[in-house]
Amino acid sequence: MSAGGTSHYSEPSGGGGGVTDHDQLINVTPNQHHARLHDHSDPLDGQTLKPSSLRLQGDFVHKMTRVSVDTTLDATHDVVLAGSASAQVTVTLPLISGIEDGRTYYIFRTAGPTFATLIQRSGADTILFGSNSTTFVFIGHAGFNGGAIRVTADAVGGKWIATPVEYDHDSSTLQAVQVSSSAGTSGWPAAVNHAHAMGIINTKGDLLTWTTQSARKGVGLDGTFLKADSTQADGLAWSTPAAAAPVFNEFTKDIGVAHQAGTFDITGLSGLTPAKPVQVWQTNAQVASKGNARDELEMDGIQLTGYVVDANTIRCHWSAPHIVVGIYAFAYLVGG
Repeated sequence: MSAGGTSHYSEPSGGGGGVTDHDQLINVTPNQHHARLHDHSDPLDGQTLKPSSLRLQGDFVHKMTRVSVDTTLDATHDVVLAGSASAQVTVTLPLISGIEDGRTYYIFRTAGPTFATLIQRSGADTILFGSNSTTFVFIGHAGFNGGAIRVTADAVGGKWIATPVEYDHDSSTLQAVQVSSSAGTSGWPAAVNHAHAMGIINTKGDLLTWTTQSARKGVGLDGTFLKADSTQADGLAWSTPAAAAPVFNEFTKDIGVAHQAGTFDITGLSGLTPAKPVQVWQTNAQVASKGNARDELEMDGIQLTGYVVDANTIRCHWSAPHIVVGIYAFAYLVGG
């Protein structure tokens, strides 16, 4: 290789040297590594070799062009650093009809907050920004620094598609992009809203919700939960759960005549889980058949246990220290 200009590299093949029909001559410019490409479509030394692959070590980089005056982009542009501290810079996109589908430009505004960078169409082309069809897009407005936008050619659809670019997690980048048209100027459209860039989500635990636009639902207090609430603008509200109080189911039962122990079922229930334990105890609730009298436990005390037989039935076993007769008041609580 020579130190300057374009040089050529070839690697000898076999003992004869030079370039064979399996070696392709390539040009090597300064500061480039050499490479050799083989065509292995034909057998070599009695073996059929796999097709070649090209391995690259290093980086592909975008070409960057700095412009401080009005400029019309062409095929030589890629990343454009546009801006001026003394005047607005206008960047004009090429006609979509002369551009291959998928061509992309990255346009960064480089000047301070005084002057914006304007990206405009050529001819009657359309720029689609979010859900807005527009004729031009500003980068930088309302005192924001920086700003970046990606513009991609949709040659099939006959339009440019503009998308804000957030770089280095800079929350001001999307804020610095503004869409404008003959109807006036507005902020970035809802279709490209970004919660972080808009400053919506700024506290651990915040949620992104919707009212008539993207909105922040601040984190609730410890122990609260989120529930639907149609009275709220976003339809949600933080709520404190009510204390879970046990539900005692009261009932009366005629346990018969002259017994000290026995078994009875509570029937007509629903939704029970078989084999669940059931707590059953005697209460001193009023008993209508006894003239609303209350049983005195020291005289007629009854001990009970229970379990769920099936979805509709609880079985209770009871015993008393002496003979009991008639109707008594009880209550039960099914275990979790």
